[in-house]
Amino acid sequence: MAKLPLYELLINEDEETGVDFIALVDSPAIEYDWVAFKSEFETYNDYPKAASENAKRALELRDKYQLNCGTPVGWTRANQLANVENISRETIARMSGFERHRENSKGDPKEDCGALMWLAWGGDEGIEWASRKLQQIDLATQKISIDYDDTLSTSRGQELASRLLSEGVDLYVISARNDKEGMLELTNKLGIPESKVFATGSNKAKVEKVNELGISKHYDNNAEVVKALGTIGEKFIVEPKAGESQDEFVSRCIGVEVNGGMSQEQAAAVCYAKWEKKGFSFKTTDKQIISGPAMIPNQSIYRRGKDGEEYNVVFSKETIQKIVERYFKNQYNSNFNLQHKKNMLAEGVYLIESFIIDSMRGIKAPEGFEDLPDGSWFISCKVDNEEIWNDYIKSGKFKGFSVEGLFTDRKVEMVTNVQEAIALVDKLKLNKQNIYTNNMSDVKELLTKLKEIFSEEVASFEEAKLADGITIIKWEGPLAEGTSVMVVSESGEVPAPDGEHELQDGRKITVENGKVTTLVMPETPAEMPEAPVEIEIEAKQKMAEDYMPMVEEMGAKIMKCEEMIMELQSKMKEMMGATEQKMDSQKEAFSKLVEIVEKLADAPSEVIDTKAFNVNFKAEKDNQYNKLNEILNILNK
Repeated sequence: MAKLPLYELLINEDEETGVDFIALVDSPAIEYDWVAFKSEFETYNDYPKAASENAKRALELRDKYQLNCGTPVGWTRANQLANVENISRETIARMSGFERHRENSKGDPKEDCGALMWLAWGGDEGIEWASRKLQQIDLATQKISIDYDDTLSTSRGQELASRLLSEGVDLYVISARNDKEGMLELTNKLGIPESKVFATGSNKAKVEKVNELGISKHYDNNAEVVKALGTIGEKFIVEPKAGESQDEFVSRCIGVEVNGGMSQEQAAAVCYAKWEKKGFSFKTTDKQIISGPAMIPNQSIYRRGKDGEEYNVVFSKETIQKIVERYFKNQYNSNFNLQHKKNMLAEGVYLIESFIIDSMRGIKAPEGFEDLPDGSWFISCKVDNEEIWNDYIKSGKFKGFSVEGLFTDRKVEMVTNVQEAIALVDKLKLNKQNIYTNNMSDVKELLTKLKEIFSEEVASFEEAKLADGITIIKWEGPLAEGTSVMVVSESGEVPAPDGEHELQDGRKITVENGKVTTLVMPETPAEMPEAPVEIEIEAKQKMAEDYMPMVEEMGAKIMKCEEMIMELQSKMKEMMGATEQKMDSQKEAFSKLVEIVEKLADAPSEVIDTKAFNVNFKAEKDNQYNKLNEILNILNK
């Protein structure tokens, strides 16, 4: 599959562009969930070949029949699978969750959006693989332990242990008892091997054993143990039993909690509160706060234009900084909606925390989001809306943030990478002994790659008026068959309408579905007989007058190009994180390197007898080697 073009989204100095709303969505485009739903970031690509083929077929059908189906996230998934890219556990979970759409998968994908998107998500083979893989990933990382007294010894504790074992969890029993003999009858009955039953003799030793075994979660009724284990510890809650009276439950509960480290008063308060919840609908004690990234720099986000063109967009760190500043300047703290729908405002949702990750300033990514790069915008929101919290967030229906707003764009082709250049030069391992005997084809290949790395291609857009003198059309690159053509209007750019259009310069194009299908060049006028000198001068003056507006327009475009070049040069320096002086040194070094490598490329490739060398020639080669060594030192700074 061809690599999709990449555009950098920008904001202008005017107040119109920028982020004006943040949506709570089920599938965030940045593919990062809120902290409550986030899992460890690891990637996999061992899905069946059939899943990739299904995704490819979906993309082909969509483009061939111009089908307007699915969401950007769905087509991102199709492109990932078609290109056999690595996908994360979160993505696999989304694929597995697509099982709920199986009933819509039986139609003709050329006519049925449900059937088409089923293929886009990998089809039967992909979604069934995702379900198996998700279970495999989770079980492979689950190493759980449980305390014995008032935990595993209770009926609820045994139900928990049985469920965990049935799911394939690696289950341990770790108790503060002095001897494990009294635990073995129950653990054997449950199917827990004796080798995974430990009696540590104290709560301190119990905590040490949990950490030693690399346990990911430990259930315990002792509050001090749970506290000592931090995020690993899970308090085993005492629940009322069926038919148990209030006095019976509270008495039993206080005994368990006091043994677990609470005072008599604390235990009584907790146990009475637990009884009050018995038989009632769930009353949340959650803080109702959601936290996660709103924007991540340089992360490709899939998009599909109205004309069917597929592309990716990115935001730079600098643009995200400007967006955040403008967001707060405009006081958009409460601008939230659901699924990017303007008529579904998220009332009662508002921003309570916001920062941009900057390791140099000591502003680091929160725990669980350590892989977020510098420049990421991280936010926390308070949700004072029980309906949104319970129906959309706590239920897991919505999982992340997605920004919306108005942006301009610029196509990105390549960014200079000095480190890659260094690696390529180092690959040849040039030194004083082998500089004369290196295979010149390798040297020439190196030169070609270096030229590619130190070049940056900027997208070239052209505009022209139609014969009516009013309508302006725009296209990228040369105007030819297959070129996408847009009509420029006050409201923006839209695909050119189907039909034949004539440009002011005489060229005629036929457009279908926004693309040029035929291009007819104007006929070359027949040679005219030589005109008298007076007529020729008059004609030239008239021609100069006619072309003056075009010359002025071209001059303006040249100035604009110069501004773009200056902006690109500035951007390159920022992205390389180097000073202007260092950039000049690197450019000079590269120029010298190209000169030397080109000279080396003209040298014979066979091994030369150094004794037969002309003294002056060898001295020149030694001089070239010393220069090359200087260049490498500059590049490595």
